[in-house]
Amino acid sequence: SLSRFTNINEIIMDAIKPLLKPYYITARTHLHSSFGILLPPWSSPVAFQLTMSFIINTILFILALIYMLVQFSKKSGKPSDPRSKHNVLITGPSSRSSLPAPGKTSLFKRLKLGRMPKNGVVTSMEPYKKRFVPVGWSEDIKRVAPSLLPSAGGATDTRSSAGIEFVDFPGHPSQRLLLDSTLLEARAVIFVVDSVKSRFQANLREYTRMLYDVLTHGVVSSFETPVLIFCNKTDEAGLMTMDAIRKDLESELDRERLSRESEIGEIQGFSDTSGSRSGGKKYKSAFLGYKDEKFS
Repeated sequence: SLSRFTNINEIIMDAIKPLLKPYYITARTHLHSSFGILLPPWSSPVAFQLTMSFIINTILFILALIYMLVQFSKKSGKPSDPRSKHNVLITGPSSRSSLPAPGKTSLFKRLKLGRMPKNGVVTSMEPYKKRFVPVGWSEDIKRVAPSLLPSAGGATDTRSSAGIEFVDFPGHPSQRLLLDSTLLEARAVIFVVDSVKSRFQANLREYTRMLYDVLTHGVVSSFETPVLIFCNKTDEAGLMTMDAIRKDLESELDRERLSRESEIGEIQGFSDTSGSRSGGKKYKSAFLGYKDEKFS
């Protein structure tokens, strides 16, 4: 069988050699006249080996070039970042009507004024945006992004680029549909929860549902938008520790993930049927955590 293979190989080489001879002679003449490089004559056994080596290397180079072009095409095809340059979203679900609000608007006002307003705070019923430098943040911002500081030294500036744009997003269910488009612009998310145990437990289901939507949002997951769980009302009695809040949220998020998988995943695939759109581009919702592993 080995001798038969050798014979077939020789037949193939004999068939190829006449085809390669004129190209080799032309290349030999060109290299000698242009660069002074003299290759062995075609009659030399080395000539055929050089020709085959050149052909193989050329094929490998073309394949490598195609691979790089494909990889570049994949990277260039990745959706561009739709988020605003300096946008922070403050959100979280509203409490039940009989319970105090978690404090999203209070946090927004305290960041802006450095204190609570004298006349108190009215819970926002629709998204409210304001660009400003939070009280006490000037020195930190001066080190990392001095262009954000107002030129006049006040809390606001006529320049559209001055300060950070904070968005106070209401947690009322009527506004929930707007959350998707609002998250498209957020560079960071502050998710506010009430850390008083009785109120936290009463609102845990709503916290979980909304937090799940935030964490699996297409842009939040694709561009790794940081999400801060802000445990508010720490000056009141009956508090939960941050570790206890984290564990409760993780357990509920795990149950929420299983619930949504069973409701939607069996029909057509959750990750394929939902997503966020920006500028005509779709960002698929992410899977929370790892498949077949408890979320943590």
